[in-house]
Amino acid sequence: MLKMFEESTNIIKKKYPNAKLILLLYDNHDCQPGERKIYGNDNYFNEKEYKSLENMGFKIYNIEELIGKILCTSEYKIDNNHPNKRMWEEFLPIFIKELNM
Repeated sequence: MLKMFEESTNIIKKKYPNAKLILLLYDNHDCQPGERKIYGNDNYFNEKEYKSLENMGFKIYNIEELIGKILCTSEYKIDNNHPNKRMWEEFLPIFIKELNM
């Protein structure tokens, strides 16, 4: 996985040297509200992977931590894998504020 990120990052940096690399994380499992906690980024990657991604220039955000909600329910998913319009409408103002835009 890290090799894929590294190669992609090199291509992006060559073509767009001032690009910001952002990795958004969210859960893609279906569950009921309250069935699990909102975990930090270190549960998506081990420490070595997390540090490697940061060294490549990625700023990593956990959508669920920023929005303060568990997003694995159907009200926030189009299907079992993709966030829906409601999730993006709620998340984007928070994310824009996080990026100071």
